[in-house]
Amino acid sequence: METSARVILACRDINKATEAVNDIKETTSSAGEKNSEDKPGQLVICQLDLSSLTSVKNCAQHLLKTEPAIHILINNAGVFLHPFEKTENGFETHIQVNHLAHFLLTLLLLPRIIESGPGCRIINVSSAAHLGGNIHFEDLNLERSYSPVRAYCQSKLANILFTKELNKQLIAAEIQGIHVYSLHPGVVKTELCRYMDASFFRGMTSIVRLIQPFMKTAEQGAQTTLYCAVDENAGKESGLYYE
Repeated sequence: METSARVILACRDINKATEAVNDIKETTSSAGEKNSEDKPGQLVICQLDLSSLTSVKNCAQHLLKTEPAIHILINNAGVFLHPFEKTENGFETHIQVNHLAHFLLTLLLLPRIIESGPGCRIINVSSAAHLGGNIHFEDLNLERSYSPVRAYCQSKLANILFTKELNKQLIAAEIQGIHVYSLHPGVVKTELCRYMDASFFRGMTSIVRLIQPFMKTAEQGAQTTLYCAVDENAGKESGLYYE
């Protein structure tokens, strides 16, 4: 908002997205008054349900129609420790919402991102949990032995592997000026922990609340993402993982 950017919030819940937009506008309004000579930024909401690949395609088609340029794509939404469930597309929830949907959205928007370069960036928000992950190609849905922890770690590892492979493919295609990153934002106070009681034991969520004072705020957790999105030094790198 303060840099005159046009920011698109692709969200599942339009009501919550609207609340977020209002909060951002309220937070940045005083700064905007101090810099009244600058052109104000824009906040736009777009419907996106990552548990539906049809919704992903519809969102991408809408953005391709309405946005002549896409300079930064941040794949950030996700689920954590979700009880076993398949999406309408037949994939386990973690692997689709955290990885496959972002993978599809990125590939659908990639031609426009390339056209908008050089200097464009793609950021995949992963997690340090990838260290405990393996890609179970023979059982991607983990139906033989499901564990929400295993499912989450697998999806976060997939984010990083996708980032590295996308960077390799861009280099191989001699496409310059597109930088891709993956990162761990830290332990942040968000709604990601809402399934802990069902995944572990009743009361686990209450235990997590006890350590919330030691967690990062949403603003603090966003710093690594912002570094990858706008920092000049990050613009000299690509395909790397940041913490």
